[in-house]
Amino acid sequence: MLKARFGGYDGRGQCFIRDRHDLQRACSAPYVGEAVLEAFVDFRCELSLVMARAVDGATACYPLAENVHVNGALSLSHAPSTTAAFLQADAERIALSVAGALNHVGVLAVELFLTAAGELSVNEIAPRTHNSGHFTLGACDTSQFEQHLRAIAGWSLGSTRQHSSAAMLNLYGDLWSPRAPDWTFLFSDASAHLHLYGKRSAWRGRKMGHITFLTADRTASSALAAAEAVRERLAREGKEPEGTGR
Repeated sequence: MLKARFGGYDGRGQCFIRDRHDLQRACSAPYVGEAVLEAFVDFRCELSLVMARAVDGATACYPLAENVHVNGALSLSHAPSTTAAFLQADAERIALSVAGALNHVGVLAVELFLTAAGELSVNEIAPRTHNSGHFTLGACDTSQFEQHLRAIAGWSLGSTRQHSSAAMLNLYGDLWSPRAPDWTFLFSDASAHLHLYGKRSAWRGRKMGHITFLTADRTASSALAAAEAVRERLAREGKEPEGTGR
């Protein structure tokens, strides 16, 4: 996998090299002089551990989230993970080690691959609040946004207890063509919470908002089923909420 050193995100600036043709395409890419070449990881799923580290070194971790990507962009994230919740302690150990080594202050997201061999491998880090942590707004005692402010202001960190299982579905600009969607159908579902970002312009692959589904079950299976049902409905209408770009 060839990745741009700068400016790459949501599948952009990446080239999967499988054969000579991919190599030739990569060599003609504008980022070829500023890139990192990585061995491809055979992984079962991608996970995110969102945590916070305060000015005094105190830390707090959120439940492990499981991510589903399409074309390199995050489509769906659910917490707790239905596949790897048993790896919470291992993921926390890795994230705390990363945050400590960087002397990071604030919220930090560590994206992890669960490999085919059953091991955790760090994929990327994001030194900020993160898309895969949006579920914390509504599902946890303290959202990642409040937690970030607490951490950088020197206040005590809030509780990261997750009181509702959650699944988050990203909404991309594809849905806004030719006009803004009618979200009325969501209002009959008490578990659905629509968050729009107020962006004035929409284009294919731009993140325009997300829907969080909150349920009381312990495994996130109900929330995940609700999110997938809405994604399928949008797909049937010819408006797929996935893409590349921000």
